Amino acid sequence: MSLNGISHTSIMIPEASEGKRVAFRKSHHVDEYTSEIRYAELVDIAGPRFATPLEWGCQIREGSPLITAVDGADLTALPSTMLDMALILYEEKTLYVMVEHSEPSGTCDITPLIFDAGANRFNETEYARGDFVHFGTPQDQGADINECFECTTAGTSAAQCPASNYWWGPDLGETVEDGTVIWTKRYHGRLLGQLEKKTSTASALRRGASAGNYLSPVLSWDVCGAWFVAPHITALSASNGVTVYYWAL
Repeated sequence: MSLNGISHTSIMIPEASEGKRVAFRKSHHVDEYTSEIRYAELVDIAGPRFATPLEWGCQIREGSPLITAVDGADLTALPSTMLDMALILYEEKTLYVMVEHSEPSGTCDITPLIFDAGANRFNETEYARGDFVHFGTPQDQGADINECFECTTAGTSAAQCPASNYWWGPDLGETVEDGTVIWTKRYHGRLLGQLEKKTSTASALRRGASAGNYLSPVLSWDVCGAWFVAPHITALSASNGVTVYYWAL
């Protein structure tokens, strides 16, 4: 294709194993004064799709065997089943939620919560309870940026990052001593706020032939800019239990 003297070549490469399509575009144009060919190349990730989100890239919130109570309005006492299953976001811009209901007329209100990744940890710095950091700073070679730690004992950090391999430890809820600071590993960062409440309503469709597992239409939210997101259950109809599936694209 040629447009205003610029020639474009586009290639779409399917990747069936992960359900992704990779778009590659190569452009060049001829300088009208020097007749030199100038190249520009652009690689785009176009339209990622999961073969099935329930098997690849999906988080699941479920109780034993169903969630049968709301999470409550106290954001300082959120359930571990939600916080431990917060969804890590990279370039994804949209959160999708599908709820399975135990009752054919069941309803469930979902109010997603969004979190940041915490600030960079710095040496010899005072920290207060409730501060969140990650150990992936240039001065402190440590974990992935998505490894978040909450200050659970205030104090001053050490002269260097705590010596530990954070790629596989500590586990969620375990602590790390850092000078006089004690960090507790979390799956999420600092709570930023909540998104719009939406209601999931069971349909007549169900997964399998037995009673229960009534499917609902998929809900979606714009989460552009958040690091973590988790579905907060703020209302549940009587006698209804739910399993919540969620993913991001």
